[in-house]
Amino acid sequence: MLSAFPPSATTRAVGLCVLDEAGRLLATDAAWHALAAESPALTLLVAASASDLGPDTGAAGWRAVAAGIRAVARGERSELSLEPEEGTEHGTRSFLVRVTRLVGAEPVRVVVTCEETTARRCALAAERTDEERLRCLHEHMAETLTVFEVVRDAEGRAVDLAFAELNPAAVRSVGLPLERILARRYREVFPYASAARIARLAEVAATGRPCTLHGWVPTGDGARFVEERCYAAGEDRVAVLGTDHTETEHLRLEKRSSEERYRALAAAIFDGIVVTDGDSIIDANEAYARMHGCARDDMLGVPVFRFVAPAHHERLRRALSDGDGWLEPFEDVRADGSTVAVEARGYAAHWGGHGVRITAVRELDAQGTSHSTGRP
Repeated sequence: MLSAFPPSATTRAVGLCVLDEAGRLLATDAAWHALAAESPALTLLVAASASDLGPDTGAAGWRAVAAGIRAVARGERSELSLEPEEGTEHGTRSFLVRVTRLVGAEPVRVVVTCEETTARRCALAAERTDEERLRCLHEHMAETLTVFEVVRDAEGRAVDLAFAELNPAAVRSVGLPLERILARRYREVFPYASAARIARLAEVAATGRPCTLHGWVPTGDGARFVEERCYAAGEDRVAVLGTDHTETEHLRLEKRSSEERYRALAAAIFDGIVVTDGDSIIDANEAYARMHGCARDDMLGVPVFRFVAPAHHERLRRALSDGDGWLEPFEDVRADGSTVAVEARGYAAHWGGHGVRITAVRELDAQGTSHSTGRP
């Protein structure tokens, strides 16, 4: 048998041995012996002769290695690579074994290298698992994820965006099959796209500074109100993660429209209108403010009892706790301390999701007659 390989070989992570044509071991290095010390199947290969490399050599993967070594030694193959595995009490170990016949060598020499690949296999498996999780998230997330490539003119100005990548939610938002979207210009798909939005996304791609945008964006079924978180994606690209808030925005606009209609109506009528939450004034029209000689904004947040004579506070307290439609006469107090006789009709209502009281107030003359035409 040849002598062992030099000590410098011990630094190699790959073990190596040399066989003759009959399959007898001629030399091994320390790395091979280090691997064999922890692998019973590899130990058999280290000590094997041509007659030992039979079906009983370790597990199935190692029997394939033994058969492969014989085939290379006989000249049936010039080289091969195999990846045997073996079970241990701590799990499964995997190896990469390469067998090569030295061309032109006389007598025949076969070189076998072995490297443990357990850690690499585990890392690849973990990476595949992470990729599968990301793919699952990518495919099932409700948010749209679109990667745009900035399209620039000869002077470098951003003139458009091109679709580079889309998740299924983004494809549904565009309303076209994926193959009809990729590489197309944004304005080709949505001709009325905002130039300001394109410029803002191009700025993110160029500077690397993320931003968040809110607004209406074109989609395949019209326009949606979307919150967009924008990030640079390299190579003059920008990734846009969009969350649809269309329903919330419609509710907000509807609420604002209702409030505007209320304010227009309150401003147009002659009666004073005051809205109270508990005993605090949260809104009032200009007629109520004029009736009490002060500005409307100065009344907000002030207890309504401030504008009612103390002698009437107990009746007002009972009235505010009564049901809808009560009608009571009161003596109100103006900002200058003077008083005015009024009658008030109150109604329970919902305002901002909780109960409030809306009260209509009319000024009475000396005979107790309402100044407005007719009574409520």
